[in-house]
Amino acid sequence: MLNSSISSKSVLIGAFLILISLGVGLLIGKQYELESQINILEDKISTLNQTNREIQDELQETKNQLDQLQEENLALRYNITILQNQISSYQQETEITTVKIGYIATTTTSLLTARKHIENIIEPDLNEYAEDLGSDYRFEFFIEDAMGQARVHLERVSDLHNQGVDLIIGGGCKSQASASLSYIENHDLLLFSHSSTSLILAIPDDNFFRMAPDDTIQATAIARMMESYGIEAIVVFQRADYWADHVYNSFKPEWIDNGGVILEEIRYSMETGPLYFQMVEDVLEDAVLEYGRNHVGVLVLSFDEFVQMMLQSEKYDTLYSLVWFGSDGTALVQSALDEAPSQAAKLKVYSTLAAPSESELYISLYDRYYALTGQSYGFYSACMYDTAFVIAKAVIQASSDKPEDVIPLIPSICNSHYGASGWCNLNSAGDRATANYQIWGYGDKNLTPDMHLCGLYDATTDSVTWYSDIIGFTPTGR
Repeated sequence: MLNSSISSKSVLIGAFLILISLGVGLLIGKQYELESQINILEDKISTLNQTNREIQDELQETKNQLDQLQEENLALRYNITILQNQISSYQQETEITTVKIGYIATTTTSLLTARKHIENIIEPDLNEYAEDLGSDYRFEFFIEDAMGQARVHLERVSDLHNQGVDLIIGGGCKSQASASLSYIENHDLLLFSHSSTSLILAIPDDNFFRMAPDDTIQATAIARMMESYGIEAIVVFQRADYWADHVYNSFKPEWIDNGGVILEEIRYSMETGPLYFQMVEDVLEDAVLEYGRNHVGVLVLSFDEFVQMMLQSEKYDTLYSLVWFGSDGTALVQSALDEAPSQAAKLKVYSTLAAPSESELYISLYDRYYALTGQSYGFYSACMYDTAFVIAKAVIQASSDKPEDVIPLIPSICNSHYGASGWCNLNSAGDRATANYQIWGYGDKNLTPDMHLCGLYDATTDSVTWYSDIIGFTPTGR
């Protein structure tokens, strides 16, 4: 019994020990697992701590950059404040000065396009030019209308002067300019014409300037035109007025000195009627026999009345068989096509007309002007633009809008100014010294009478280029 009891106890003890061993094993395993997890957690904590340090470092760097930007921003604001103060001070010291320029349109009809030209092209261009130069001058135009009358032109000059406008573009024709010259001189004003050509106004050392050439320049172009065409002998029809007298008197020596012959000169009056065509017909018949038909011509120094002359000439075989030539008075005359289209196409009437330059400036202005008005940008429009620019340049250069300061600078500025109309150099009388001339004629285009640009007189080379594709042949000259 006793042994049996001891044996049972031994078994229990063994089992208990086994249980204890198993428990200890489990505890050791659990401990190892916990220790592994602790190690993992410690690694994660270490990683987090490293990341946190990096974040802290980045935050500190960002804060340092922000502090630097704030310092730079404060410095920039300080500099902006200084610049604003400087600009404000400069603006107070350099107040813009507005210069008044007057313009007097020759007629009410021309006023309409001139106003558009000035307000949309000339005035903005002058002010852009001044601003680009950094000048404190700006320009404002005061526009008046002479209504085709010399007396009214003088009144408009006086009106402008009373408004403080002493720099004036006007005197567009001889009568209007002549009527205002005394007033201009007595009141020390500037009058600058862009279109007057009469030789009577070629007066040195006065306050009147002209961007257009006087009629003596055209006379040379007329002579070269006929010489280059091969004409040797001519009959001349000229109006009995001052204009035609001066053109003819300037033309005559140019023609004769180069070997040309004047068969007859008819100085006609619009009131007297007959043009002595029969007498001229007899002279021309003999001349054709002597020189040949291709070397005899007719020169008409006329205005619109040449249209009636062409109609009347049909009765005279020789007169009507020759080529006619003219001046700016016979160029681009619409009534020639309206009233005598076939006669104009037959007689050609090659006529000189002052020509603008073919520069980039002119082409740009042509496009702008045509878009504005639907009209071509002619020589005198280009002269008007150049006149305004010369005045503006003189004002800026003189730092004054007083005529007594501006006028002495005009000749030198013109002589170095190549504008829309070409080289603007002046002669001793204050008039344009030279100009090119287009040669316009009448002819057929698609069996319809029309006007054609037929050639060009180049004043620089004193020569004529004929456009053979237009006139149908190449003139060989004399």
